[in-house]
Amino acid sequence: MAKKRSTKVPTSKAETAYELLTDVCRVILDEPRRYAQACFIARPGGRGGAQDSRGFNKQPACGTMGCIAGWIVTLKQGDRFSYKNTRHEANQILGMDETEDLFAGNLLDGVKANQGTMAYARAGVTRIRAFQNAHATQLKAKRV
Repeated sequence: MAKKRSTKVPTSKAETAYELLTDVCRVILDEPRRYAQACFIARPGGRGGAQDSRGFNKQPACGTMGCIAGWIVTLKQGDRFSYKNTRHEANQILGMDETEDLFAGNLLDGVKANQGTMAYARAGVTRIRAFQNAHATQLKAKRV
């Protein structure tokens, strides 16, 4: 029997930036259609629409999809943020400025998997885990 997907937008109770990134991994692995690295955040009726770059509707049950930065901010602030400041707000939450290797829109260009698939989500999680490993001390010290 297929797992029923939640229609609620996920939240996080993480206390550190490291734990928050772990929650981002959980969110996108739980529902791969939530992850779209080329889109900050898209919500039903909101800016950006919930479509992939080819226009196919990949909307998850909760109606929200986004990149790593978009999920960092969404998990902590819900929909109370400006789309144009997503990356800046994610950097503030993480307490870091050097996040290009985590937030780049072309982060998964070489991945041989389609957006919305488990393989694509796993590739995103691999990038997050590498970032967590490289910056573990700083991320674990940053309260969110």
